[in-house]
Amino acid sequence: MVFLKNGILVLAIVGCVMKVVLAGTTDPQRQKIIDFHAECLDAHGLDEEAMIEALDGNPSEDDSFYHHLFCAAKKANVMTENGEVTLDTFHIDMAGVIDSHNMENIHNILRKCLVQKADIMTTLRDAVQCFIKEDHNL
Repeated sequence: MVFLKNGILVLAIVGCVMKVVLAGTTDPQRQKIIDFHAECLDAHGLDEEAMIEALDGNPSEDDSFYHHLFCAAKKANVMTENGEVTLDTFHIDMAGVIDSHNMENIHNILRKCLVQKADIMTTLRDAVQCFIKEDHNL
């Protein structure tokens, strides 16, 4: 009886420890995306959690999130300073960030979702709403 109680207690403790350890881990592909966005997140007063939430399908509605995305889009060379969409060199520019097995998928999603609109914020908001509905594997 004592062994059973101790065994259950040990399992409960191990389970809690594993949950804590695993909660701090991030998929390597996702971490590359977060690292790529870090400079823009910082510049607009956002933390990694905003990016994780967006990748999980729950993007912020706050303008600062979309200003951060514009910063990241320019950094990735998918938008110009004027907000013009340009995906011509995406494969090259993002080769170190997007895993090769997912590159074509992401490029296709961007072609579908990152469509030029009347202004930068509308382009980005519509792109995000489209992107989160796709199987992006990020």
